[in-house]
Amino acid sequence: MANDYLEDEAAVEEMHREDFNKLLGSRELSPGVTEHVTYSNSEAYNIIRDAAEHDARVVISMRDDASDTKIEIFANEGHSVGASASWLMDEVIGSRSSIAEDIAAYSHYGEITDPDGWLIEVHTNWREG
Repeated sequence: MANDYLEDEAAVEEMHREDFNKLLGSRELSPGVTEHVTYSNSEAYNIIRDAAEHDARVVISMRDDASDTKIEIFANEGHSVGASASWLMDEVIGSRSSIAEDIAAYSHYGEITDPDGWLIEVHTNWREG
């Protein structure tokens, strides 16, 4: 099932491993918006699950090692930023072990050859904007 949400080529950016490594960890980008950067599928699953428990929305990008690119998968559904974390948990993600394949299937840029990293923005203030 292809993602109809992304219309613009800016959703694909060059992202070398060295640049990704500099971003690892969690940081507050602005009040109510936290960015999490990890290589771990299990950690990404936990971040999204926690966001779902707090009725948050998430903007998800994956780093593709084969092409050294960062590809936004869920950025905007046309009304609020990102995707509903609870929708992702209920409808998209099959399990902790299949999260990379399940999320990558939503990229409309074709197959993500070698997903190896996650950039996840958690928006807890999405109702305010």
